[in-house]
Amino acid sequence: MKLKKGVLVQKMGDKYVVFDNDTSTLHELNESAHFIVDMIRRGMNSEKIVSELVIKYKIDEKIARSDYEEIVRDLLDKELLIIWNSSVKDFLLKIIANFDGRESG
Repeated sequence: MKLKKGVLVQKMGDKYVVFDNDTSTLHELNESAHFIVDMIRRGMNSEKIVSELVIKYKIDEKIARSDYEEIVRDLLDKELLIIWNSSVKDFLLKIIANFDGRESG
């Protein structure tokens, strides 16, 4: 998983934003979302990112995993992330949908 080409991430004042150059859309990120995006940019896998969330925010692993999955789902919905294999994307979306009871489509 990686950020889509043409997506820029930066801090503007006290906020973090993601700019999608293809759609000229600006998305605001909270601190934990920015942290996750930064870890994705560095090529870290989901297990490492969840582990880093636990350490940084001193939270339970279940909460960290839930936060991670929610943020990734949001980034996928906004088409800011690319999953290099469509079957992997479908698999991840089903796992996330089952995790929170949301129907996959």
